[in-house]
Amino acid sequence: MPKITNTIYFEHRGVYNVNEPPYGLGEPHYREGEVKQMGDFDIAYTSEFLGRKQHLLIVSQRFYQCCIQNDIPLEVTPVRIDPD
Repeated sequence: MPKITNTIYFEHRGVYNVNEPPYGLGEPHYREGEVKQMGDFDIAYTSEFLGRKQHLLIVSQRFYQCCIQNDIPLEVTPVRIDPD
């Protein structure tokens, strides 16, 4: 994935968190044009280490809906795609 566009802050040992005041941890935001340049995908990694010492997986809405329809459990947090 491209770099996130909303504010991030350095936590410890290279791990970042998304900071969306006043609520603290928030959703990663991406620019629509940068995501479109990637082409169609179902699974991708974040560029940053967000909230832990590993890249997080980003899944497409198509992949998510397939899991829901087939009773495959997922623990997800939404991301936002902002217009350019």
